[in-house]
Amino acid sequence: MGGSWYTDPGSGANYLCLPPNPAGGTIAKPASYSHLGGAEYEVSNRLENNQDALCAVCFVKNRSSNIMIPGTNSCPSGWTTEYTGLLMTGNNGHAGSSEFICVDSKLEGRIDSNADRDGRLLLLVASFCGSLPCPPYQNNNILQCVVCSKFYSWISARSGRDCTFNFWTGKGRILPRSFFFFSFLRRLLQAVRWYVAGSLYTKFGSGANFLCLPPNPVASTIAKPGSVANLYGAEYEVTNRAENDYDALCAVCFVKNRTANIMVPGTNKCPTGWTTEYTGLLMSGYDGHAGSSEYICVDSKLEGRVGSGANNNGRLMYYVAGVCGSLPCPPYVNNNILQCVVCTK
Repeated sequence: MGGSWYTDPGSGANYLCLPPNPAGGTIAKPASYSHLGGAEYEVSNRLENNQDALCAVCFVKNRSSNIMIPGTNSCPSGWTTEYTGLLMTGNNGHAGSSEFICVDSKLEGRIDSNADRDGRLLLLVASFCGSLPCPPYQNNNILQCVVCSKFYSWISARSGRDCTFNFWTGKGRILPRSFFFFSFLRRLLQAVRWYVAGSLYTKFGSGANFLCLPPNPVASTIAKPGSVANLYGAEYEVTNRAENDYDALCAVCFVKNRTANIMVPGTNKCPTGWTTEYTGLLMSGYDGHAGSSEYICVDSKLEGRVGSGANNNGRLMYYVAGVCGSLPCPPYVNNNILQCVVCTK
């Protein structure tokens, strides 16, 4: 497993799974370039501490969809458990951005790799009450996670396979890009609201990605090591709307007979041949805050948790406006709030 160095703020936030047989090359280096290092576990109370983390690229037959669900170790009804694990990310206090991923609880490491060579670091994640409701969550509890997949049948699914996505705030959601990664989506297709979560807006080194947490978490009894990352709830920062400071909601949704989904920023219309799942507003963290974030498409209703208007902060969500320059204007308009649309096919 690899990623950017934990002290470097500007490089990639995501973890990579690198093959054991890389291709050689003679590509000329420009004056400036990024670096990619290996990844180490930072779990001081376990034997795997400082071991180089391993990973695998997997393929499961007859599965069209997969999701990672943090905060629990069981899959929704109708889904198959691929593995259970521990939610991990970088250190809150480090300069380099990271992301939240689900790591198999065995924490497999490369043999004889216990030397503390750093690189990209992996820490356990503990929940933090406030904008994250407690109960059902417990303060400072190490979070579990589960990766789930769903079966499809080529015989019965004449119109295609299935597609899964999460629905974020006010009806927002997330699309699974792989067993580890999500990007956000649409209006509620299911009645059960989940909770949007992420790293604290003032912290550099923890996960940049938003998460959708279930309302029925499974508390763990996992002992905390000396250093952990924290996971917070998320709030809307929209001072000109009644939803300001409300804790953001989300949902995990499943759409039958779809094989692909995309989020298109800057417009409210899907390409020809695609189905509109929902239109919304492009949102992210604030430019001036230390914590990294990501751009997501949030349903324009901005649904919030009832009675949650207190300003508890946590992960914050702002509108996004275009800035002319390397972004061409026209067709874009300087300082204009950007819409978005989520489409399936």
